[in-house]
Amino acid sequence: MKKFIPLLVFLLTLMSAIADAQDAVDDFGIWSTISIDKKISQKFGVALDEELRTFDNASRIDQYFTNAGVNYKLDKNIRFGITYRFINKGRDDMSYSKRHRIYFDASYRKKVYAFNVSYRFRIQGQVKDYRSSDNGKHLESIMRHKLDVKYNYKRFTPYVAAEFFFQFVDPGFPAGNNLWNRERFYIGSDYDLNKKSTFGCFFMLQRTINIDSPQRDFILGLEYNLSF
Repeated sequence: MKKFIPLLVFLLTLMSAIADAQDAVDDFGIWSTISIDKKISQKFGVALDEELRTFDNASRIDQYFTNAGVNYKLDKNIRFGITYRFINKGRDDMSYSKRHRIYFDASYRKKVYAFNVSYRFRIQGQVKDYRSSDNGKHLESIMRHKLDVKYNYKRFTPYVAAEFFFQFVDPGFPAGNNLWNRERFYIGSDYDLNKKSTFGCFFMLQRTINIDSPQRDFILGLEYNLSF
């Protein structure tokens, strides 16, 4: 029974989040990701990701972006990484806002009973419409905490996860500064196609908090990863 306690806690939290957001605006989207990880040495690696996200019941492109990053493995449990993200974010007039984001990650992994538990701390900074907006040079900064619980079963790795966002500064929404403003709950699984490639699928509930008109998004995620 102890093996299933993390899953039960997660499901109860997820059900509570769904029930609490009765007045939220609902939407459905699909997030599709292709990623490549290259091991440079025992300590260093590089990664490249391409992702496309949809919204409005998956009928429109919300954003697409490219990640390029470097990661460092301090030991078997602790890792650090820094990543640059170039984002094309959709506007209502069907044009795209250009955004630049840099984030720093520190993560810790530990095996607990039959589970692999990981915690990731992220600090990110972003500017948008740098050359075309008066606010383009103002930095948006956010802190994020993510907890994953995974269980390896043959070629499958089912998992649950939760992530919480704290907004330090957002020039476009100063009323939300110094507040928790978003949370995500995941349930999914990865499947090892072979020794180098993995396919993943997850369902995620994302909702905004501490605002008058909350948004609630139901996301289907599809992921492919190549590691070598």
